[in-house]
Amino acid sequence: MADYVEDQPIGEPYVETQRETRLEPHRSGIASGVHRFLGGFPTAFFTLALVTDYAYMQSGTLQYQYFSTWLIVAALVTGGFAVLAGIADWITGPKGRRGFGWHFGLTILALLLGLLNAFVHSRDGWVAVVPQGILLSLATVVVLYAGGFIGAMIDRRARTRETDASEYQA
Repeated sequence: MADYVEDQPIGEPYVETQRETRLEPHRSGIASGVHRFLGGFPTAFFTLALVTDYAYMQSGTLQYQYFSTWLIVAALVTGGFAVLAGIADWITGPKGRRGFGWHFGLTILALLLGLLNAFVHSRDGWVAVVPQGILLSLATVVVLYAGGFIGAMIDRRARTRETDASEYQA
């Protein structure tokens, strides 16, 4: 293993220096904080609904179907508040964020799939979950995770751009 790095003169031992990393938030304010806070709740609720659908499919215990129904309703309510906070965040945030349309569109699609799933889960017994309910739960979770991933990439890209710009100005 070499004991030098390209940045250091040849012959001097390698000394690891601590690099300063600045992650400056590209958004601030209450709308951004509320949006980030509320965004995790529908993700958790829809994921738990998928887990309880699977538990119902494996065991046939009716209580798991009730859990799923309540989790889906909780996800829809918190998801609605998260979308409202996201719209406020978008209005008050910096303009020109690429990919926001995908994040918003996938989130709305996930909530619509969740609403359809709530109607399917309102039926009685086995047909409320197997096969349509669990497939809708899976589709909702996949779409919601994809929207969340795109939202996280938008945030990361914006923070990186701002950090790079501030380094060149300093």
